Amino acid sequence: MKRMLSLMLALLLLSTGVAALAEDNFNATGYPIAKEPVTYTVLAVTNTQYADDFNEYSAVKYFSELTNVKFEWSYISETDWDTQINLRLAGGDIPDMIYSPLSSVQLQQYGVEGGMFLNYADYIDEYMPNAKRAFENNPDMRSLVTMLDGGIYALPRKLWTYTMAGPIYYRGDMMEEMGAQVPTTVDEFYALCAQAKEQYKDVEGFWPIMTNVSYLNQCLFPAFGAAWQYGYGDNGDGQVTYNLVSDQMRAYLDFVHKLYADGMVDPEMYTMDGATINAKVKAGQCLFIGGVGTQLSADFYKSGKVETKVLPPLVSQYTDEQKVIDVPWLGYAGYTISADCENPEYLLRYLDMFFTTIPEMENNVCGISSWLGIYGTDWGISEDGKNFFRIVPENINMAEEEYKNKYVIDSTYLGLVVLDLMPINNPTQEMKAGESALHYYPYMKPRLLDGNFKYTDEESSDLSGLETDINTYVTTATAQFISGTQELNDDTWKQFVDTVNGMQLSEVLRIKQVGYDRWNGKTE
Repeated sequence: MKRMLSLMLALLLLSTGVAALAEDNFNATGYPIAKEPVTYTVLAVTNTQYADDFNEYSAVKYFSELTNVKFEWSYISETDWDTQINLRLAGGDIPDMIYSPLSSVQLQQYGVEGGMFLNYADYIDEYMPNAKRAFENNPDMRSLVTMLDGGIYALPRKLWTYTMAGPIYYRGDMMEEMGAQVPTTVDEFYALCAQAKEQYKDVEGFWPIMTNVSYLNQCLFPAFGAAWQYGYGDNGDGQVTYNLVSDQMRAYLDFVHKLYADGMVDPEMYTMDGATINAKVKAGQCLFIGGVGTQLSADFYKSGKVETKVLPPLVSQYTDEQKVIDVPWLGYAGYTISADCENPEYLLRYLDMFFTTIPEMENNVCGISSWLGIYGTDWGISEDGKNFFRIVPENINMAEEEYKNKYVIDSTYLGLVVLDLMPINNPTQEMKAGESALHYYPYMKPRLLDGNFKYTDEESSDLSGLETDINTYVTTATAQFISGTQELNDDTWKQFVDTVNGMQLSEVLRIKQVGYDRWNGKTE
């Protein structure tokens, strides 16, 4: 009889599935989240600046030890992400969670339409009290991730710090050696590049500008006209415009081609990865640095002090307004969970830790931890509460952010990553924050978040193919204009504009305008 009862109990447990067993292992409050460890498969984007194995990150180890929620990671390189993630999604080949952000088009196609993703909206009230509170206090966060069907298939992040800018930096020591003044116009900028090329001609591998092309697009394009956003933008009239077929774009391409043709910029700017750029910057092979100037610690300067500076926005004959695009403070964090994921409640509670502010912090974890790591181990706040500081082991010959990305945690921010404090005790971050506050933040203009607009199934389907074709053509053609493999003249420019318009640009703008109007609450 006892054997029969045992068999019946076993059959009952099997019939109720894993959920019954998971419920016994799950802590609805407190830590650990799981009494016995649970493991999920996760897919992430990576690059050479990140750890080879995310489980080796000190913060990830801490989170796993605290919660008993563990991960088996797989990776796609940053350069292959767009292609490979689309193939994985199309084939239905996804793990328990896609860690890195998907686009709103992908969320629509595979979440709303395809039913492949877990709908957070069904779980937030029960399993994510911190996220629920964050959404109530920051309704823009919930609006961002809520699709037209009312579902939520990815999580947001609200990111605000004084170290968010992506400017062009310059080396102050080189400027002093040349007896040069900080340029204010594009012509002065070019002249200074030419002076640096001559001054440092004996430095092997020297180029006046070391960057990938994205920072030139972001920081130099606004100097050539009224627009400030490279690509689609709202230039101040509430209308979505494609700024890459404008007269401003033509003037910008002429200038960057001149930089390229005259040897002012490293010609590998289309292919260099972050590690290559870092190595060249550290070797003293440039004057201007696109976006990544914080790797030059005091050790790289003869004075023993950080002499990196931020270049203020330039002007030109086309505009006298200094301007640059706003920092991306609101966006998708990612963390899309498969609809087939078993027992997602562990993941939900794990992710909920990061929807807390510093005063709400538990176990030294809050939203800032998705950026800086563990409070008291990787970062801290001054006694007067006015500054924050990073904690980096001694004898580490790396900039703070480099060290963080390699050993603490990657840069997939989640939740409330809001730190309205100036850094101290970290000279490169002090430089970036102070310089940005003076020379970048005052000139910021609103960013059009067109990648986050919401569309109907039909709109999304129509937009996806059209926009992909336009982006591919424009990226290729502009690279050819800059490199000189395609001459830029009146005829070739007209052909370029006509080709883009012929790819149904007007229809793309119509659909985006509908999405923008929804974003602004003008339509349903």
